[in-house]
Amino acid sequence: MKILLCLILIFPSVLVAQNLWKETVCGMTEQQVLEYFPEAQVPSKPSFIGTGAEEKLEIEKYRFRNRDFSVHFYFDDLGLAQVSLHILERNNHDALALVANELQIELSSILGEPTKKVEENDLLRTLDIEWDRQKTKIGIFVLSTGDSDGILNLNFQKKKTIGPNQAAHTTPASRSATGLRVWL
Repeated sequence: MKILLCLILIFPSVLVAQNLWKETVCGMTEQQVLEYFPEAQVPSKPSFIGTGAEEKLEIEKYRFRNRDFSVHFYFDDLGLAQVSLHILERNNHDALALVANELQIELSSILGEPTKKVEENDLLRTLDIEWDRQKTKIGIFVLSTGDSDGILNLNFQKKKTIGPNQAAHTTPASRSATGLRVWL
């Protein structure tokens, strides 16, 4: 028991690591991300996301699931907070929704059914698909207006700590953690 307690005190980050995308883990520094993705560069026009995290690294073109994406790494005060993949092909909403549905089928085979799937067809057409894991939220988002080209994003984001009165949707670790690493 003393040995287990010592290991917990010495290696706490290993026990609470939140995997995001590929080899990335929440809290990584920019330098650590660059060790895994040396092709990443400082973006010419960094952006911010709703959580306040800032884009500090990007990969302009990355082949993923037989499609070209740009990859964006967002950091907050605690390090890496989100990885977003933006599809580079330009297409209308219906074509991008088909891509999103293909990704959903693949992810669902690993993570189970999405915890959220909402499609709206107003002036802004959206498709929002999410999986809430214990410490990470994975989402596919499609947005377009009218018949104009749309966008498709695949996001891997750390979740905030869950309070005692909030339920967390979890999936079996043997199915989701191992399967997701293989899929990525």
